[in-house]
Amino acid sequence: MKIGLLGQAHTRPARQWVEPVNDSREWMRVLGGGDILNYQHVVSRPEILSDYDIVIIELTPKTHLLPRFIKRHTPSVFCLGLVEGRVEYVVRSNEEMEGLFEFCRIVNDVDMLGVLVERTVPYYRLYARLPERVQWIGIPYPNDLTDEHRQPAASERDLILELGSVMDRNGVANLLVLRELQRRFQTLQGRVYYYMERERQIAEGLGIRADFRKPRRWRDYYKDHLSSFALLCMDDRRTWGRYVLDCAAARMPFVGSELSHCGEHVGILTCDPFDTDRAIEYLSALIEERLAGSSEFYDSITARQYEALQDYGTENSLRRFCAALERVGYSGLARRLKSSINLPTKKLNDSRIR
Repeated sequence: MKIGLLGQAHTRPARQWVEPVNDSREWMRVLGGGDILNYQHVVSRPEILSDYDIVIIELTPKTHLLPRFIKRHTPSVFCLGLVEGRVEYVVRSNEEMEGLFEFCRIVNDVDMLGVLVERTVPYYRLYARLPERVQWIGIPYPNDLTDEHRQPAASERDLILELGSVMDRNGVANLLVLRELQRRFQTLQGRVYYYMERERQIAEGLGIRADFRKPRRWRDYYKDHLSSFALLCMDDRRTWGRYVLDCAAARMPFVGSELSHCGEHVGILTCDPFDTDRAIEYLSALIEERLAGSSEFYDSITARQYEALQDYGTENSLRRFCAALERVGYSGLARRLKSSINLPTKKLNDSRIR
């Protein structure tokens, strides 16, 4: 089978993608080596898709019209629209208001609307003429790769608190919590990834002690991530929550927002993204235990996270994807997909699927 991914975030073409990543491109690896396509190239040459079976489109304002365009030019292609980013559609201008109205109209152009945050399925079904076309599929996690790494014990990790963001996505809450913890625990260091130099200057201006780093490709990031003691992410969006999965894979506590899908289903030490007292309480307990030379609480949290992570590995993700195809009336396509990737016929044990 031939499968492609189109999105505003991934425009560099790549054939038969097999590199493990912690983002939507992982679907291409899991589905047998699909192609990353430049959506602008497809608009100029729609015949590119003539021999594709499935196309996944990351839905953002710049790609909203792609499903209708693709179905007009290549109606045989199964078109899956993936709701990317936050659930809440931000409306701060007339342009963004029109973008939301545009989304309301294009929902019915896709063969399936894939949702990342499971509890929002009923909400998105209100948009659709055929509600059953809205299905939760999530994003696979490459735990086959992460399991190859040695996961340091709690006692071997440096006392470093990694932050999920600096200023955007409620990043200021991360900075304030870290600053308060550093007042209480003099040996605690921060690790901060920043995009703009001004972000680094602001963090330093707030009195943060941290190792400041530029973002890097996921595989390199994960190797460094293994040396952190814990990660804090008070993201106030209802989104996928990929940092939770990185922490679960690295046997490291995630502390932060309960709003993301992974925060809800994989995270243990979660809270409202503005409940800084709760976040400080969680992290203080972990740090105090570490300073006392113990790790019982730390290890219990990481074990529970790691167990929950297994739901998002390759086989379970594939089964969810195929089950979603069957529920929207494409059983034949699901069978062909299973056959093409030699997926065992074991049933998916997940009562949440509907």
